[in-house]
Amino acid sequence: MFKLFLALAFAIGMGGASQAQAELRGPAILTVTGDVANYSRGAMDPEYDKLFDYNGVAFSSAATFDYATLATLSQLSYTTDFPQGKGPHVFEGPLLADVLRLAGVTGTTISLRALDGFTLELPLAELLAKDPILALKRDGAFLGLGDFGPSQLVFARGSRDDLNDIDDSNWVWSVFYIDVQ
Repeated sequence: MFKLFLALAFAIGMGGASQAQAELRGPAILTVTGDVANYSRGAMDPEYDKLFDYNGVAFSSAATFDYATLATLSQLSYTTDFPQGKGPHVFEGPLLADVLRLAGVTGTTISLRALDGFTLELPLAELLAKDPILALKRDGAFLGLGDFGPSQLVFARGSRDDLNDIDDSNWVWSVFYIDVQ
């Protein structure tokens, strides 16, 4: 009966709920909180969640993602310049919209936070209209800590006229936390 329920849920578009709630196969590299329906972990614990505590982040539940879960989503490649004006690089990762869909996001404002505390806050619809990816790789190699990782918000600058002048400050690197309200 449970298998039938999962098949029906996936068929009507609820398949993300079971993926987002699946047990992680590796360490969580991304946490999504706020107006999120598909939770996979409980509250932030200041005794154990030191990075969240240091950044003043608190939540009662969250959707968490590891590399393996993010890799199950369709991967796009954007060949673009970052930093702006430097040689092109090939960035690979899922659309941010797909990650948020898997988390069951329903809010209107998004905040992306980097490991260094930098935060970008924008209307969700405005950001998603630019089709950014949450890059996990650059030039075929995974983004590591100290190398713009674990993930970076990347735009198809150079491929879309409306993104040609997008400022590098919108390219949040070392993204580990997203909050949607």
